[in-house]
Amino acid sequence: MEKELHILIIEDVATDAKLLELELGRANVSFLSKRVETREDFIRELHGFAPDLILSYYRLPSFDGSEALTIVTKESPDIPLYFSYRSTR
Repeated sequence: MEKELHILIIEDVATDAKLLELELGRANVSFLSKRVETREDFIRELHGFAPDLILSYYRLPSFDGSEALTIVTKESPDIPLYFSYRSTR
């Protein structure tokens, strides 16, 4: 039986998070995901949800990927964190 990955998504646009989930589903990845937008929610889910992987948009209105990386490096350094960027063109 394939392990279900816990994926924590740091994203302020719900539809963008949904697109990530759809692509993971198309790739036949077995996963459970949670989306967070704030530093407080991120820290809570980092410990409560115990993600195997973190996918993060780099800049959010009140929280950014570099801050998430700092937190993960201190508190859960074995969890990979991947950044994405949106083009402003």
